[in-house]
Amino acid sequence: MRQPERNRKSKAVQLSNRMGAVFKSHNLTLDTKMRLLRCYVFSVLFYGVESWTLNETISNKLNAFEMWLYRRILKIPWTARITNENVLKRMNKNKEIMNTVKARKLQYTLVT
Repeated sequence: MRQPERNRKSKAVQLSNRMGAVFKSHNLTLDTKMRLLRCYVFSVLFYGVESWTLNETISNKLNAFEMWLYRRILKIPWTARITNENVLKRMNKNKEIMNTVKARKLQYTLVT
């Protein structure tokens, strides 16, 4: 990963760590937690994504980051042997980060 991608990811990790109490809250629904995740963490991560050069390493790291966030929201410990597919089923989601990155890059290239 190059420096801009690393900086964006580290800022998103820092923000998600600060929001840990929100993600662990029993008072918020899963839908609300996902909205907060998209609003705050994903928006920080996606800033300037149009200029990134995507390769397999970056794609794998972004997918791993997304699964880490989902596991935190679902309160799944790192020792649990639960597959990514099962986590996505519990969240009723598909992998979202790479689809959004590709869509933004495509939109940027079509506009310019």
